[in-house]
Amino acid sequence: MKNWKSTTLFSFMGENVERDYQTYTLWLTPYLAARRVGNWGPIYNNYTNIQENINGQFKTGSIKHKLLVGVNYSFNKNSFSSGITAYIDTVDVRMPFDPMRRKTVDATLKQTAYPTDGDQTFSIYASDVVNFTDRLSAMLSLRMDNYKRKEVEGTEAYNQTAWSPKLGLVYQVVKDQVSLFANYMNGFQNSPPATQPDATKLILDPVYAVQYEAGVKAEAFNKKLSATLSYYNITIDNAIRYDSNGFAFQDGVQKSKGLDFELIANPINGLNIIGGYAYNENRIEESGAIAPGAPKNVANFWATYALQNTVKGLGAGFGLNYVGKSYLFEDNIFYMPSYTTANATVFYDQPTWRIGLKFNNISSERYWDFYGNSQALSNFLVNLTLKF
Repeated sequence: MKNWKSTTLFSFMGENVERDYQTYTLWLTPYLAARRVGNWGPIYNNYTNIQENINGQFKTGSIKHKLLVGVNYSFNKNSFSSGITAYIDTVDVRMPFDPMRRKTVDATLKQTAYPTDGDQTFSIYASDVVNFTDRLSAMLSLRMDNYKRKEVEGTEAYNQTAWSPKLGLVYQVVKDQVSLFANYMNGFQNSPPATQPDATKLILDPVYAVQYEAGVKAEAFNKKLSATLSYYNITIDNAIRYDSNGFAFQDGVQKSKGLDFELIANPINGLNIIGGYAYNENRIEESGAIAPGAPKNVANFWATYALQNTVKGLGAGFGLNYVGKSYLFEDNIFYMPSYTTANATVFYDQPTWRIGLKFNNISSERYWDFYGNSQALSNFLVNLTLKF
């Protein structure tokens, strides 16, 4: 039985949130915004997960197999209270305006407590990596998920079983150096009911996705240089989208296609370079609009060097991150402009400890995340790591 191994995993996470205030903005013009606030809390969540995996290796004639068979059970239990104010005021963002105070918000906030809710998922899966030759291999995988939700006030009981296959092929054109790969995946994701800004619930169906991907991976100079280029095409059915008022809808198909490129290099001892570029065209099928929070172009670069002789472990790093323009809502009117941030670090790394100083957004670039939240200007972080 030396070629077989059993692994059991157990995890539990508990969460208690007393209150979580969130601001909702209705843009009346490019400069005028009406503001209101929601409070999500108190929130209570318990997540339990148990998993059993069996891994094994065997042969059928000259063909080698690496088999994984497993089962997984997860149980979630939660309860929460929420509420939202009416629109409190309207501000002109070109002029100074006062922040909203908790006292003002709580005076108009109406909280609604929801019954204790929960769901459970039971899964069985199997995956076999088949080596037909030393250059040609395939991966065959199948997963079954049974998802159940009990009936609670305002939410009907839900029971669904779905199957998710995955297939992959890898062929080494130049053994251990250049490989061509392709894969197909059909999967789904269950989502809990969405609580709308008016405190109503939207019961969400599973989100289904079909993905095709193909590409090439190359390794050279004794694996000191590695590069991967791939093309993907993903179709998502029952995609979840949100309007400018924060209401969720599940009524369309979303298609995403693009290119991914990644480069990893270690040309000399102590020098590590990572770079990447991604092009993504992500659109809502019915309207043709670009999906919110989906920039077409994203690029990154990061390099570090650590001394190998004098003061071994002392090093420094520098990197750039570029994110293209992305829209805030499906109407493709309001958008977050593209930005480039520069970061740097100095560190001293030893076998049992590490101390580092990280400088973020060195040039104090003004930028916003995909949700329209402004991000930090120039800042630094000091960290100390102990290794056991």
